Amino acid sequence: MKTRILLLTTTLMCCTTVQAGRARRCCPAPKCQPACSTSSAKGPTTKLWKSKDGVIRETLTHWEALHRSVEAEHLETELADTRTKLDSATAELTDTKTQLVALQEKAAAEKTKLEQQIAALQNQLKQQTKVTQQEKQRAEKAQTEAAASAQALASLKKESAAQNKQLQAANAKLQKQLAAAAEAKKQAEQQAKAAQAAIQKAKQEATKTEKTEVARKEEEPESDPAKAEEDDKEQDNDEAEKN
Repeated sequence: MKTRILLLTTTLMCCTTVQAGRARRCCPAPKCQPACSTSSAKGPTTKLWKSKDGVIRETLTHWEALHRSVEAEHLETELADTRTKLDSATAELTDTKTQLVALQEKAAAEKTKLEQQIAALQNQLKQQTKVTQQEKQRAEKAQTEAAASAQALASLKKESAAQNKQLQAANAKLQKQLAAAAEAKKQAEQQAKAAQAAIQKAKQEATKTEKTEVARKEEEPESDPAKAEEDDKEQDNDEAEKN
């Protein structure tokens, strides 16, 4: 309200003092002052005044000054509200900055912790990768050895099959040889038996002949020893031929 009264007072003072100085501002000679300060038939002319700082300003009417004073009060109220909001926003911004700093510190701590965990996991992953590579190498080696063993077993089976065939053929040949040998043995035994029988028969015949010769000699008179010796030689030759 004080501001409004002050504005009205200033406006009235400007309106009363501007008429005296208009002639000096508008006209070069004093004769034109009444013409410059008068109003036209359509209304008052535009009133200008020169301030102390040398700036020419337009003179405001009462209603314009009143309107501007009301507008200034609204602007002051809005400015106060804006300042209050600005202070609140500044306080909130300060709190937000404090929270942001705390969050940044917490984030830095979490980042450090996560980096440590990541480093530990990377080390563990490297160890697991190394163990996996070793196991893979062992598996590949075992697979290679298994393939070599399978190949050797297949080769051994082939060799065993070939040897088995050879053994079967040799066994069959040996069986044939054994059968032939058994047959030859049987024939030899039969021949031996026949020879034994022939020898036994020859012995019996020789014994019988000898007995007959002895009996004949006993019946005959004594003969010449030389002749008897010849007869004995002939008898021995006959027995040798029979044997």
